[in-house]
Amino acid sequence: MSTPRKKSKTLFEESLFAIRDKYISDTDTKINTPLLKLRQSNTDKTLKLIDYENTVVQDLDKNFTSLKASYTYVHDIKVELEALLKKVERIEAVVEEIDHFTITGK
Repeated sequence: MSTPRKKSKTLFEESLFAIRDKYISDTDTKINTPLLKLRQSNTDKTLKLIDYENTVVQDLDKNFTSLKASYTYVHDIKVELEALLKKVERIEAVVEEIDHFTITGK
């Protein structure tokens, strides 16, 4: 069962908590060791989630990089949509001026 925690400051920390909540239980009663651990490689400084047999369950750096790339892609789309919205607003303003001129002649 997950325990209450302080609000995380970064997306990476929140990702770690989500993985912990999804995959980690307190202990395995048969072997009495933690089921999963976080381990940072000394050589390339990558974070990996490993099980009690030191088998890599998940490469957190790869997942985080993928998540960050997805966020960047969505952010880029948002910026493009905002630019298109500004163009549409300018076009609407011109159309309103034309309508006003057509109706009033001024």
